[in-house]
Parts: sequence; C-alpha cells; structure tokens
Amino acid sequence: MERSFHDPVIAEMARLAAATGAVMASQQDWAEFNGVSAGTKTDSVTNMNWKIVDDNTTAYTASNAVIPAGSNSMTKYQALRFFGGGWNNLSAFVYKLSTLNPLDSGAVASTSTRIYIAALVITTTSALTTPATTASGDPTTTANFTNGTGVSANFVSSTGVTGAATSTYGSGTTIVYAQALRTQLSTATAALPGDLSSAVTVTASWTES
Repeated sequence: MERSFHDPVIAEMARLAAATGAVMASQQDWAEFNGVSAGTKTDSVTNMNWKIVDDNTTAYTASNAVIPAGSNSMTKYQALRFFGGGWNNLSAFVYKLSTLNPLDSGAVASTSTRIYIAALVITTTSALTTPATTASGDPTTTANFTNGTGVSANFVSSTGVTGAATSTYGSGTTIVYAQALRTQLSTATAALPGDLSSAVTVTASWTES
C-alpha cells in the first residue's frame, strides 16, 4: 500500500502487532541536518522554515525579515527517517511540494510586505555540504512539481543520509533514511521581507508492504 507521513504510529499498535505476529506499519519523523558538512542531525523536526540562520530552532519570524531582496535563504537539508515499527519492503519514495500561490513568482507591488519568490529550488542528495546562502543551482519547482510527479529518492541505512542508497529497502531493525531533500528560497529582486503569501507543504509518500 502507499503511505504518506502524518503522525508516528502509537505504541499500542506496536504492542498489538507484536502480540498477533503481524507486520506493523513503519514509524517515521523528519530529521534536519545543520552545521559543518550538515553533520549535526536533529530528529523529530516539525517545521521547514527557510531563513538565513542555519539551525532548526530559530523562528522564521525572527530571521526571515533580514533575507535581502534578490538573495537566498540558507540551503536546508531534511530527510524522512524510518526509526521503528516494521516493514517487509519500502519502495517508490517521492517528495512533493504543494502548489505555490501564483503570486509567489509574480511581480511585486511596492506596497507588498511579503517575500515573493523567484524560485524554490529543490533536489535530493546523499552528499551533504555546509548550508549556505550561495545559490545551490538545484532544479526549480517548475521542472519538478507542477506535473505532480515530485522528486524520487532512494533509501539509506546509516546514522545519516550519506551511505549507499537503494531504491528498495527490505525488513530490518536499523534506522533508515530517505535521501535528503535540499531546498532553498530565492527572493525576487524587488522583493520586500515578510511571509510567503501561503504555506508550502512538503509531503513524503512511499510504498510499504
């Protein structure tokens, strides 16, 4: 069946699965990678805020207002982490972004108080580098998300996401990651600081048996 990440499977389901001998659904959360070579990993991250601060704790409201017009946020590395439950096989992993409000890539009125983006760049990678505001050069959402197919990622079994990747991962007890999702917000030249006009939702989907 195809699964999408929402909330971790509760402990009672694990108890029942063990009692009945059933294969239980996997448990997942989001991990973020910060610092030198993106080597600092934080599990159970609940946001994906684009900002100029390389951490997963500073609120975007405290940092997004100083992203200069015509420049970029820090590159952000996040990955879905499979850390428990159980599965026979994981396969067909895809990251998707919700459709951006058309205003987010259009002309910016002089009275605007929102960041209007020139591009939201995104790719999957197993080679992490130190997050920076330098343009990543990754593909934009236009190429990867408007057709609804998203971006495929493989699975990596390691303490991070830099190990050998495989498109299908069989049953086991080790922690498994999808390849990291690297994103970056690029503001339009005439942009003024502030919020995006609407939230962008990142969805992870996969086939699990």
